[in-house]
Amino acid sequence: MNKKVWIGVAIIVPIILFSTISIILSQSNQTMVVDVVQPQMGMINDEIMVPGEMDLAVIDHVMLQANEAYTVLVEEGDLVEEGTPLVEYDGADLVFQKEQLAIQIEGGYLRINQLNKQEEHLEEQQKTLEKDIGKEEARDHFRAEREQLQYEKRLANLDLRQLLAQKEQLEKREEDLIERSTIAGTVIVIKEDQDGVITIADPTSFIVKGFLSEYDSLEIMVGQKVDVVSDAIIDHSWKGEVESINYFPSETEVAGSGINYPFTVRLNDGDLSVLRPGYQVILNIVTQERQALTIPYSSVIQENEEPYVFVIIDGVAIQREVELGVATDGRFEIRSGLQQSDRIVTDIPSGLRNGTEVIIND
Repeated sequence: MNKKVWIGVAIIVPIILFSTISIILSQSNQTMVVDVVQPQMGMINDEIMVPGEMDLAVIDHVMLQANEAYTVLVEEGDLVEEGTPLVEYDGADLVFQKEQLAIQIEGGYLRINQLNKQEEHLEEQQKTLEKDIGKEEARDHFRAEREQLQYEKRLANLDLRQLLAQKEQLEKREEDLIERSTIAGTVIVIKEDQDGVITIADPTSFIVKGFLSEYDSLEIMVGQKVDVVSDAIIDHSWKGEVESINYFPSETEVAGSGINYPFTVRLNDGDLSVLRPGYQVILNIVTQERQALTIPYSSVIQENEEPYVFVIIDGVAIQREVELGVATDGRFEIRSGLQQSDRIVTDIPSGLRNGTEVIIND
């Protein structure tokens, strides 16, 4: 019985092997219809990708003095211009000081006027006396009184100047009773407590803050173009440019990244209405634009990190390794392995092998 089984196995196995080899050979000799393209020269952007955080570009925080009585003159959501009054402090004590000072100033002017009249009266007395004893003798006679009046006038003028200076200080303090907006924007937050604040911002102007490594800080310059995307808002993107790069590194080290240089990107295109401060985004910073040979993604197969394409030579698909560069807009940069005159398979069909005969689909 065992002998018969072994005889059967010896007969069946060669048949299976022969059938498998026949199928493989038939498939390898099968002609396939393929679509082909030629490599094209196109614009390639060299980019550096870094994370960033959204922030308002124009914002002002007006701190409220909780130890003084005040009245807030605006409401959340109000549109304000630069110089718009925001809060007015109680100036009752200041009003009293101004009234007292006004009385003192008026008294100062009256004192000076009185001294001027005394001086005029003295001049008349001197002229009358000159007729009797002569000009020089009359002048000497009133010298002491005249010098006393001049001294008192100088003192009165000094007192008045001091009072006027105090008036200017009070007027300045009176102006400080009203806090005004330093920017045009929208009242975002009004917080009235021990740490009271009025926050005004322009919700139509955003920047992105981020950090550059030492290497990236050498590659990126002010004015370079930036594409901004968000994992949370997948159907939106924004464009901007690098606005500033700190000369000094950040004192706060980003975990595991070593020295970092803070930088900002100002957005200038895209729907800003969907943004809020604090959103996390990805910055693709264009460091260089250049012409390069490119092919579609669908023309490349990557196995074991060794990309290759199928080049059509004399009606046969020949597998050829290529060196890829950057990827952009659905195309790979080809650094080596292809020429612009080559014809390569795109939308590579399943089962295409090295050496397969092909017919080009017109």
